[in-house]
Amino acid sequence: MVATPSLPALCAVRAVAALALAVAATALPAQTAGKAKPKTPAVSVESAYNTDPLGCVIRLRFAQAATAATAQKSTDASAKQQASAMNERAHRGVYFYAANLLSGPADARTPEAAEAAFKAFAALPRERQGAEAMKCLRVAETAIADLGTGLRGSSAAPAEAGR
Repeated sequence: MVATPSLPALCAVRAVAALALAVAATALPAQTAGKAKPKTPAVSVESAYNTDPLGCVIRLRFAQAATAATAQKSTDASAKQQASAMNERAHRGVYFYAANLLSGPADARTPEAAEAAFKAFAALPRERQGAEAMKCLRVAETAIADLGTGLRGSSAAPAEAGR
């Protein structure tokens, strides 16, 4: 008999794989110095969210880490500006998804909710923005794991959100 992995186990595997990719991406700009870099197409946060919520959070968090590393190492002003815009989209996606989890599916699947969550993020001091994005990411991952085990509405997500 073949054991079937549970949804939380699959989510954990995907998260670990995304972290491994993020680590690899931070080293990539140093290895490709002087070479032409492929252009990354702009991805609509809402369309990525609608197709795969967990994948959206992971992809956007990966984009944030990769573009932050690019912005630090690059001396080209346009590359830094592009990295900054991608980083902003990454934060917007994480907050959009966290707002959806905390507000309920019917209330937060709107561009207005995403914009409100992002404005709250943008108002924070720079040093707190990364911590807040990670907190929302943990809320999203906890809620996804709860959905996989049938524990939607457990005390884990609201407790994390209140910190």
